[in-house]
Amino acid sequence: MAESHNAEQGGGTYGSAAASEGWRRSAAARAQFLTPITERMLDLAGIALGDRVLDVAAGTGEQTLLAARRVGANGSVLATDIAARMLAGAAEAARLAGLGNVETRVLDARSLDLEPASFDAVVSRLALMLISERKRRWPVSTGS
Repeated sequence: MAESHNAEQGGGTYGSAAASEGWRRSAAARAQFLTPITERMLDLAGIALGDRVLDVAAGTGEQTLLAARRVGANGSVLATDIAARMLAGAAEAARLAGLGNVETRVLDARSLDLEPASFDAVVSRLALMLISERKRRWPVSTGS
């Protein structure tokens, strides 16, 4: 049975202090590995100056910061995650980077209560693998 996650639970496993600290400590290595892939994701999403971007399951926000730099001061990025501690790290990173166009909000990726017309683009870098109850639309090979 999948663990239930919601804002009241602080993000379950992903919202623990240990998990948040682990993600924070590994940010530089993760950024080195994922930045080219993230840039490609932002290219494919067509993110440009002035856009309003929703970052679903933003975690500690490395991709949030890249998107915020792309959209510039006249654009905005809303970083959402189920784990408040992760988003606190994202908000702090945005503040330290001088990015005033980032907002964070604790929301579950499975039930976003947001107006779709509020955004020009939606991105999500590492979320799908963490949502256990998503439906598979492809056959799974068992190696037989």
